[in-house]
Amino acid sequence: RHVVRTGAAGQVFTVMDARVWLALLISMLFSCLLSYLVTNKFAGHLYRIEQVLERSKEGVLPPTLQVRKGDDLREFVELLDGSFKTIAAALAGINAQQGLAAQKLTELRGRIRGDANGEMREAVEEICRHLQELEKILASFKLPAAVAPSPHKE
Repeated sequence: RHVVRTGAAGQVFTVMDARVWLALLISMLFSCLLSYLVTNKFAGHLYRIEQVLERSKEGVLPPTLQVRKGDDLREFVELLDGSFKTIAAALAGINAQQGLAAQKLTELRGRIRGDANGEMREAVEEICRHLQELEKILASFKLPAAVAPSPHKE
């Protein structure tokens, strides 16, 4: 062992101590680098997910969410993507049905206007008000272009 005396207190610093400190320094640098890379891998996805969720609060649904193969959050992003697709498809269906109902109701209103029966006219007008409220609710959503409304005729 090589011993080097330093300072007035006579501290002993050995070559072995230098190796231990060097190993600790290298380990700490490697840990910092690894932590940076791992957190960046998560942080990028989390930031994108946060942006998508912020836009979805405003009614803007994403057309699709994608991640690279092997990414850590792949299952979570696929779950979110499936949820958004289900919601978008449901809203598109509701939107299509609302359009059909509005069309039929407009035709019915035209026929009833000449009718003397006020009760039926009032009921149709009430349905019109409910339909207008539904239109307002649906207008707050911006559906992805890939989700085309599919009208269901009964």
